[in-house]
Amino acid sequence: MNDLITIVTDNDLDGAMCALLVELAYPKTTIFKYFAAKESDKMVNSLIDNNYINANKYFFITDVNISTQTADKINRFTINNGKHLKDITVYKDHHEESLPLCRDDFKDWVEIDIETNDIKLYKECGASLLFKHLDTTIQSIYSYKQYESIKKMVDSVAEYDTWRWFSDEKTNLVPLYYNILLNILGIDSFIDTFKYFIFNKGKTAGYVFDIYLPKIQGGYALIQLKIERYLKLAKKQENRFIVGGYNICVLDCDSYVSEIANYICKYTDIDICVLYHDGKVSLRTNNPKIDIVTPVIKLGGGGRGMSSSFMDTDTLSLQFNSIKNVLKGLFGDSSNDEDRKINVKVHDIKKENIKFENTVTSNDIGSVIDDLDIQGSDISGVTTKDIIPEVDWEDEIKKGERTKEEELEELSKLNGSPDEDDYKEIDLVEEPDKEETVFVAPKPKIQVNKPKNPNINKKKKKPNIKPQTY
Repeated sequence: MNDLITIVTDNDLDGAMCALLVELAYPKTTIFKYFAAKESDKMVNSLIDNNYINANKYFFITDVNISTQTADKINRFTINNGKHLKDITVYKDHHEESLPLCRDDFKDWVEIDIETNDIKLYKECGASLLFKHLDTTIQSIYSYKQYESIKKMVDSVAEYDTWRWFSDEKTNLVPLYYNILLNILGIDSFIDTFKYFIFNKGKTAGYVFDIYLPKIQGGYALIQLKIERYLKLAKKQENRFIVGGYNICVLDCDSYVSEIANYICKYTDIDICVLYHDGKVSLRTNNPKIDIVTPVIKLGGGGRGMSSSFMDTDTLSLQFNSIKNVLKGLFGDSSNDEDRKINVKVHDIKKENIKFENTVTSNDIGSVIDDLDIQGSDISGVTTKDIIPEVDWEDEIKKGERTKEEELEELSKLNGSPDEDDYKEIDLVEEPDKEETVFVAPKPKIQVNKPKNPNINKKKKKPNIKPQTY
């Protein structure tokens, strides 16, 4: 049997797009998807050791890194029919942690694209590298219109993953919208929904995007409310300190980490924003001169450009003071830092405002949103035209932070606003138990998930016809 494909990838938008591309390129093949995130090396070893790859046609490893020892194992391992595992393996990555794999004995199946520039803004992600590999196959299956829509979707995912969408004077919200849709549907339904409409129904990616646009807009409105809350928290003195001359804030945040952290760095005086939750510490900066990747490698973490993260250890309790001490060790400490008063910028909400005007449709999937109207370097309020009704943000700030119930009540004013369950925070992949010493990959199971399209399988009501009497 040679009709199986396995892919190990990340559990974010880039990883989801990688899995979708494999599904679109081999739509009639059984594909086992493993979203391994930080446990990718253990996952790959477990799949090999338990002979789950023996009958595979291809073995894809994308947007995650493996050790050189695992790569050596792939080089040596023999599968069915006397083939080497490396002959069916495709490895695509763009992270600095994968640099040790840039060796001549791995070059036949490993491709690592590490771009270098002064501004630390990149073009390639795991999905864009994989798309180039599968380009010919996808072109042979789909129409030109479908192919172009898939290509635009990959470009949007790359813009989101490299954060280029947020760096320009004009902000293209499409990449962010795809990530919101991923959180609404969950990673499996996200992949199954796009595959169903593109392959089974002959539609484009823009068609799927348009179906869910009202819910995406609702999710976007919720993000804006969360950003407003976290911008206020970032101003509080107890959440801020100085290490090595850098203004740093540390906050507990469980979702939309990149969006919140980058807004804080861009519109306040914070140099490095640190968000932590559930065993993970994420660092973001908007200053390309600040290296936040190299220091976290010491803690087993990694990243790229102006984004990095590391996981909890036995000695790190993930409380504010413990993270503060860890950051002192990473970025150096100055005796004068603690005595130096942090200058929190004062904001006049009557004069400064950010407006996002939504003009995104399936007909213009790559459109650019209107200019951001920013008249200062800091904000305390966020409004959205035609998405969130007018809100007296000054009054809201006086009253304090809004509760989750108040946020949902605000969202209920939207036309076709979704229920609370649509926007609960989704943990896409459960983290493995930290006390486990043996990592065993789950046995592959064939499972078909139906897409969550509200128009599918909708039963038509029978007409109520009363018998006539004569």
